[in-house]
Amino acid sequence: GVSKIDILDKYGSSSQKCTYLDLFKKTLWRHTIIGMTIQALVQCCGIGVLMYYVVYICEMIGLEGDIRLFSASIQYIINVLFTIFPIIWLDKFRRKDVIVYGSYLLAVIMFSIGFTMNWYGHEVPPINGNKAMVWEVKGKPGSVILGLCFLFVAIFAATLSCGAWLYTNEILPAKTKAKGMSICMATSWVMNFILTFLAPWLLNRIKWVTFIILGGMTLVITTIVAFLFPETYGLTDLEIEKLYEPLENNFTEKDEEKGGDSSVGLSTKSSAPSPELAPVIMNINNHEALTPVKLVIDDEDDLAA
Repeated sequence: GVSKIDILDKYGSSSQKCTYLDLFKKTLWRHTIIGMTIQALVQCCGIGVLMYYVVYICEMIGLEGDIRLFSASIQYIINVLFTIFPIIWLDKFRRKDVIVYGSYLLAVIMFSIGFTMNWYGHEVPPINGNKAMVWEVKGKPGSVILGLCFLFVAIFAATLSCGAWLYTNEILPAKTKAKGMSICMATSWVMNFILTFLAPWLLNRIKWVTFIILGGMTLVITTIVAFLFPETYGLTDLEIEKLYEPLENNFTEKDEEKGGDSSVGLSTKSSAPSPELAPVIMNINNHEALTPVKLVIDDEDDLAA
């Protein structure tokens, strides 16, 4: 016999098929670009640079030995602990608010790290022969910089870390989620690779300005998100899919061709099963066919009634 899963596979899946090329066509390209931009923001905020190269920062501020290694590991503990908070309360807040406010704070912290390095630091020969470490900030300013790094990781874990992935998933219509998420994840990892690869070179060439650039990119992208991107909290999948579709007429093209009365402004759709599905439905329901009901209007008096 034919199962209901077979019916869905035959008659329902065709409308849900989506290719990678479809992600950049018609009204879907906006959803895809939004998801990619959010994932680019995750990396451009500088979280990868701080997580991977915090050991460099510890050496720049004069930490050595076990203290340096212990200090560099603290941020990973912070990352795990503060990720618990969005798991508990994230579903109660607007997604875009979490991303925007969190990212603005991250931009401010990144600017603070850069300017503190500039005001209280100075250039030195490569520390321990590492050409990426040619800047030194010792004393209390160095401790402030390390504290800002820890604060950055905490805010990132509580906001952008989870909020960005939730928003990216919700902005993609159901039929595009599988391939759309793969494109967005690829964007994230490509940006991660680029920034991680360039960070040592940037620290060698422009020193503290590296953090100013990261803060600037975060500020610009966050502003774009704040003013141009839609909120997804509370929206159904149909509303997400229709976000960028033009308003459709309230009557069908067939009614227009017949010169139908536009004042009615209503279009109806039969709820009777398709004739193609009738034999299948009979088979599933032990040959108890569903008989479609057809309404016939004989004259204008019946319509008025």
